[in-house]
Amino acid sequence: MTTLRQPPQPPQPALPTFELVPGVELRRQAETRAWVAYRPGRQVSRLSPELGDLCQVIARAATPLDECDLMTRAPGGWGPASVTAGLKALLAGGLIRPFDPAAPAVPVPSPRSRRVDFHRPLTVRVTLFDPEILCWLLQPAARLLRGRAAWVVASVGLLLQAAVWAFAPAGPGSGHALPWLVVTLAGVTCLLHELAHGVVLVAADGRPRRLGLMLMYLVPMFFCDVADSFRLPRRAQVEVAFAGVTLQAHLGALLAPLAFAPGPLGASVRAFLAVNLAMALVNLVPFVALDGYFALRAALGVPNLREVALAAWRTAVWCAVVRPSRALRGPRWLTWFGAAAALMPVLMVTWTVSRVLDGWPVGGLVVVVAAGAVIGRRVSGCGGAAPRGRALRRSLVPRSAATGPDPLADYSDFTCQMRSM
Repeated sequence: MTTLRQPPQPPQPALPTFELVPGVELRRQAETRAWVAYRPGRQVSRLSPELGDLCQVIARAATPLDECDLMTRAPGGWGPASVTAGLKALLAGGLIRPFDPAAPAVPVPSPRSRRVDFHRPLTVRVTLFDPEILCWLLQPAARLLRGRAAWVVASVGLLLQAAVWAFAPAGPGSGHALPWLVVTLAGVTCLLHELAHGVVLVAADGRPRRLGLMLMYLVPMFFCDVADSFRLPRRAQVEVAFAGVTLQAHLGALLAPLAFAPGPLGASVRAFLAVNLAMALVNLVPFVALDGYFALRAALGVPNLREVALAAWRTAVWCAVVRPSRALRGPRWLTWFGAAAALMPVLMVTWTVSRVLDGWPVGGLVVVVAAGAVIGRRVSGCGGAAPRGRALRRSLVPRSAATGPDPLADYSDFTCQMRSM
């Protein structure tokens, strides 16, 4: 009697396992207790509570976990579909990666070791030094840059500089400004502006990462990496954002009496106060990623405010051109904010190129038009598809108001990148 043997079954492929990307740090936001993820390069993302808990499960595991393991360890209420969606979101955000035991270990450069980095569409940053120790030494100045009293004094200082610029004596008898003195004062002020961000951040129990030079839309400026402020309460974030302008206002008020001095000294101080006032006002413009935008974003509690506003602007353009009968959703101010955010980089590039190419009108006009067309298309997003209204509405809903059976229904701002000031 012969026995029938079952054909050998092919081995089942092993499920892929996942691990946290080296260099990723997870921290809690002070007020909302939401998870804040710091990726290599100091890109920061805020995760929903459930998605952050899933990332924490992967981070704390002694060995890499597969999808089945995560289903047993995931937060309550998660099903297979939710775990799969969460893994896809974390993979797309660059927070986890498939585990490969044969892959060689690649050292992850620390944020302080990144000398040069590039951000779209036209921002290049070069690190000069680590300002943390210097910010600790300058802590006595932190109380002059924080709180309502500091902002009131700063407002008075800005008004005083405007009055000096408007009413200071000018003419042939008032002397000529010394260009080297004006440039030196402006450069030192820009450096102190960025150090002020770091000083206030250290006073709020944060850590500035690096300080250097930045070329933003072809405009040169200093920068200070204060990405650590995104885990602080909103008031502390606003204080860090306004610290630079506050210092400029105080410094301008201190130098204002010298504007009435006779000769080149008074003329140089008057020219510097005009430059200082212009830099402070430009920094307060909320339509580009400068101090005013960071303060407004923190005050509203919308970490990806600019991206949401640009999405609303793209939707408005798409509805006007493709589907005029479609009604717009969401607050109208957000659409106008997105339009201004799309136009501001074009104006900055146009102004910079026109200054550099002054005296060559034909070439300057060609470069300005080309740069404006490229940046306008990239920033405004008119060449892309219209965003989904559901994702736009979710971004504006506070986290405490998120409801529904899907625990991943509120990670629409997952991919937002919070750039440093």
